[in-house]
Amino acid sequence: MKVTNCFYIVLLVLLTSPANADNLATSLSNCSKVEQDLERLSCFDLLSAQYKTQAATNAPKGPTKNMVKDSISKALAAKPVPSEVLEFGASHIKNNDNDAEEIEFIVLTASKVEKDAFDKLVLSFENGQIWQQKDSRYFRMKKGEEVKLSKGALGAIYLKKNDESSNRSIRVRRLK
Repeated sequence: MKVTNCFYIVLLVLLTSPANADNLATSLSNCSKVEQDLERLSCFDLLSAQYKTQAATNAPKGPTKNMVKDSISKALAAKPVPSEVLEFGASHIKNNDNDAEEIEFIVLTASKVEKDAFDKLVLSFENGQIWQQKDSRYFRMKKGEEVKLSKGALGAIYLKKNDESSNRSIRVRRLK
């Protein structure tokens, strides 16, 4: 019994050697065909040790030309840090890791007021930002009006007319 077990182990080691094996899938398939638990386990152990040494010898020694080109292109494409107004409400658009002081509200002037297919407002502002209404409350607005965008609980942003007599607000999210 021990002679056959040793024979299986030697056979599997030869079958799973990097020179004879086509890929990892065939080597794993060969190991899974072993019926004895201990021999199957030792086959998988030998296989994993072989692939660890292969990965260590095939790993690049230093940065490749492509890695250097990618890092240079990323450095050249970096943009200057935008102002607080441009970053207001954009936390869900891109990762903002600015440690700058967060502002609680901004005042913007509408340059375009539209409605989407769901009868919700889509507002374009003079600074290039585009905001969309998230709730279904009625809100009347015209081009050229000033609005106040303020932060609420749990990342919500509310829009209301920049008028002290106005008390109606809608929930919005930034698109651009």
